[in-house]
Amino acid sequence: RPLIDAFIASSPQIKKGALITSWDNNAFFSIEKNGNREGYQEFKRYIYPDFATIFDFEMIEGEKNATEIPQTVLIPQSMAKKMFGDESAIGKQLTGEGWENTIGGVYKDFPDNTVVKNIIYQSISKEENLSNWRGHNYHLYLLLESPEAKDELIPNFLANFKDAHQMGWETMDLR
Repeated sequence: RPLIDAFIASSPQIKKGALITSWDNNAFFSIEKNGNREGYQEFKRYIYPDFATIFDFEMIEGEKNATEIPQTVLIPQSMAKKMFGDESAIGKQLTGEGWENTIGGVYKDFPDNTVVKNIIYQSISKEENLSNWRGHNYHLYLLLESPEAKDELIPNFLANFKDAHQMGWETMDLR
Protein backbone atom coordinates (compact mmCIF):
# COMPACT_ATOMS: atom_id res chain seq x y z
CA ARG A 1 0.00 0.00 0.00
CA PRO A 2 2.71 2.59 0.69
CA LEU A 3 4.16 1.83 -2.74
CA ILE A 4 0.78 2.65 -4.30
CA ASP A 5 0.56 5.90 -2.34
CA ALA A 6 4.11 6.85 -3.36
CA PHE A 7 3.38 6.03 -6.99
CA ILE A 8 0.18 8.10 -7.07
CA ALA A 9 2.06 11.07 -5.59
CA SER A 10 5.05 10.65 -7.94
CA SER A 11 3.79 12.37 -11.07
CA PRO A 12 1.83 15.49 -11.92
CA GLN A 13 0.51 13.47 -14.90
CA ILE A 14 -1.59 11.40 -12.46
CA LYS A 15 -4.90 13.20 -11.93
CA LYS A 16 -6.27 10.54 -9.58
CA GLY A 17 -5.21 7.16 -8.31
CA ALA A 18 -7.30 4.52 -6.64
CA LEU A 19 -6.45 1.36 -4.79
CA ILE A 20 -8.83 -1.59 -4.62
CA THR A 21 -8.37 -4.83 -2.72
CA SER A 22 -7.63 -7.77 -4.99
CA TRP A 23 -10.18 -10.07 -3.40
CA ASP A 24 -13.92 -10.03 -2.78
CA ASN A 25 -14.91 -10.33 0.86
CA ASN A 26 -18.07 -12.25 1.69
CA ALA A 27 -20.18 -9.85 3.73
CA PHE A 28 -22.91 -11.41 5.83
CA PHE A 29 -25.29 -8.76 7.13
CA SER A 30 -28.87 -7.93 7.91
CA ILE A 31 -31.11 -4.96 7.28
CA GLU A 32 -34.16 -3.64 9.08
CA LYS A 33 -37.27 -4.03 6.95
CA ASN A 34 -40.84 -3.54 8.12
CA GLY A 35 -39.85 -4.06 11.74
CA ASN A 36 -38.01 -7.33 10.99
CA ARG A 37 -34.42 -8.24 10.20
CA GLU A 38 -33.60 -9.80 6.82
CA GLY A 39 -30.26 -11.47 6.20
CA TYR A 40 -28.07 -11.15 3.11
CA GLN A 41 -24.74 -12.31 1.78
CA GLU A 42 -23.03 -10.04 -0.76
CA PHE A 43 -19.50 -9.34 -1.89
CA LYS A 44 -17.61 -6.28 -0.68
CA ARG A 45 -14.34 -4.69 -1.75
CA TYR A 46 -12.32 -1.97 -0.11
CA ILE A 47 -11.27 1.05 -2.18
CA TYR A 48 -9.82 4.52 -2.16
CA PRO A 49 -12.76 6.92 -2.63
CA ASP A 50 -11.38 8.07 -6.01
CA PHE A 51 -12.22 4.62 -7.42
CA ALA A 52 -15.81 5.77 -8.03
CA THR A 53 -14.54 8.88 -9.81
CA ILE A 54 -11.99 7.08 -11.98
CA PHE A 55 -14.63 4.63 -13.18
CA ASP A 56 -17.27 7.36 -13.35
CA PHE A 57 -19.95 5.66 -11.26
CA GLU A 58 -23.32 6.93 -12.44
CA MET A 59 -25.20 7.65 -9.25
CA ILE A 60 -28.90 6.83 -8.94
CA GLU A 61 -29.03 8.40 -5.50
CA GLY A 62 -26.47 9.68 -3.02
CA GLU A 63 -22.92 10.75 -3.81
CA LYS A 64 -20.04 8.86 -5.43
CA ASN A 65 -17.66 10.34 -2.83
CA ALA A 66 -19.75 8.97 0.06
CA THR A 67 -17.01 6.46 0.88
CA GLU A 68 -14.89 9.35 2.13
CA ILE A 69 -17.01 9.02 5.28
CA PRO A 70 -15.84 6.05 7.40
CA GLN A 71 -18.19 3.04 7.45
CA THR A 72 -20.20 4.41 4.51
CA VAL A 73 -20.71 2.26 1.43
CA LEU A 74 -21.85 2.38 -2.18
CA ILE A 75 -24.14 -0.35 -3.49
CA PRO A 76 -25.42 -1.16 -6.98
CA GLN A 77 -28.95 -0.35 -8.05
CA SER A 78 -29.83 -4.05 -8.41
CA MET A 79 -28.84 -4.72 -4.79
CA ALA A 80 -30.77 -1.69 -3.54
CA LYS A 81 -33.85 -2.86 -5.45
CA LYS A 82 -33.50 -6.41 -4.07
CA MET A 83 -33.17 -5.23 -0.48
CA PHE A 84 -35.40 -2.14 -0.37
CA GLY A 85 -37.70 -2.31 -3.39
CA ASP A 86 -38.68 1.18 -4.50
CA GLU A 87 -37.77 2.72 -1.14
CA SER A 88 -34.61 4.84 -0.93
CA ALA A 89 -31.54 2.97 0.30
CA ILE A 90 -29.71 6.11 1.42
CA GLY A 91 -29.01 6.13 5.14
CA LYS A 92 -30.07 2.50 5.61
CA GLN A 93 -27.85 0.30 7.78
CA LEU A 94 -26.12 -2.95 6.85
CA THR A 95 -25.41 -4.71 10.13
CA GLY A 96 -22.90 -7.54 10.34
CA GLU A 97 -21.24 -9.30 13.25
CA GLY A 98 -19.21 -6.55 14.91
CA TRP A 99 -19.70 -3.95 12.19
CA GLU A 100 -22.26 -1.59 10.72
CA ASN A 101 -22.21 0.31 7.43
CA THR A 102 -24.43 3.14 6.23
CA ILE A 103 -25.45 3.27 2.58
CA GLY A 104 -24.27 6.60 1.20
CA GLY A 105 -24.86 6.01 -2.49
CA VAL A 106 -26.54 3.77 -5.04
CA TYR A 107 -24.82 3.47 -8.41
CA LYS A 108 -26.17 2.28 -11.74
CA ASP A 109 -25.16 -1.33 -12.35
CA PHE A 110 -22.16 -1.85 -14.61
CA PRO A 111 -22.36 -4.34 -17.50
CA ASP A 112 -21.05 -7.83 -16.74
CA ASN A 113 -18.09 -7.43 -19.10
CA THR A 114 -16.34 -4.67 -17.12
CA VAL A 115 -13.63 -4.76 -14.47
CA VAL A 116 -15.99 -3.02 -12.04
CA LYS A 117 -18.24 -5.48 -10.25
CA ASN A 118 -21.73 -4.77 -8.97
CA ILE A 119 -20.87 -5.23 -5.31
CA ILE A 120 -20.57 -3.19 -2.11
CA TYR A 121 -17.68 -0.71 -2.05
CA GLN A 122 -16.27 0.70 1.18
CA SER A 123 -13.26 2.89 1.81
CA ILE A 124 -10.19 1.05 3.07
CA SER A 125 -9.18 1.78 6.64
CA LYS A 126 -6.61 4.58 6.83
CA GLU A 127 -4.35 2.31 8.93
CA GLU A 128 -4.57 -0.95 6.95
CA ASN A 129 -1.11 -1.93 5.69
CA LEU A 130 -0.09 1.71 5.76
CA SER A 131 3.58 0.83 6.23
CA ASN A 132 3.64 -2.68 4.74
CA TRP A 133 6.00 -2.26 1.78
CA ARG A 134 5.79 -5.94 0.85
CA GLY A 135 2.01 -6.20 0.65
CA HIS A 136 0.73 -7.36 -2.74
CA ASN A 137 -2.96 -7.34 -1.90
CA TYR A 138 -4.09 -4.45 -4.08
CA HIS A 139 -4.70 -3.25 -7.60
CA LEU A 140 -4.07 0.32 -8.70
CA TYR A 141 -6.04 2.29 -11.27
CA LEU A 142 -4.93 5.69 -12.52
CA LEU A 143 -6.61 8.58 -14.26
CA LEU A 144 -3.95 10.40 -16.28
CA GLU A 145 -3.78 13.89 -17.77
CA SER A 146 -3.38 12.23 -21.18
CA PRO A 147 -2.89 8.68 -22.54
CA GLU A 148 0.67 9.57 -23.61
CA ALA A 149 1.61 10.24 -19.98
CA LYS A 150 1.74 6.50 -19.29
CA ASP A 151 5.18 6.28 -20.90
CA GLU A 152 6.62 8.73 -18.38
CA LEU A 153 5.22 7.19 -15.20
CA ILE A 154 7.69 4.38 -14.45
CA PRO A 155 10.88 6.25 -15.39
CA ASN A 156 9.70 9.28 -13.40
CA PHE A 157 8.85 7.16 -10.38
CA LEU A 158 12.18 5.33 -10.42
CA ALA A 159 14.14 8.54 -10.85
CA ASN A 160 12.38 10.28 -7.98
CA PHE A 161 11.70 7.53 -5.48
CA LYS A 162 14.95 7.12 -3.55
CA ASP A 163 14.25 3.62 -2.21
CA ALA A 164 13.14 2.14 -5.53
CA HIS A 165 16.60 1.09 -6.66
CA GLN A 166 17.47 -0.34 -3.24
CA MET A 167 14.41 -2.59 -3.41
CA GLY A 168 15.17 -3.85 -6.93
CA TRP A 169 12.15 -2.24 -8.55
CA GLU A 170 14.15 -0.77 -11.43
CA THR A 171 13.69 -4.08 -13.25
CA MET A 172 9.94 -4.25 -12.75
CA ASP A 173 7.86 -4.88 -15.85
CA LEU A 174 4.80 -2.73 -15.21
CA ARG A 175 2.73 -2.84 -18.36
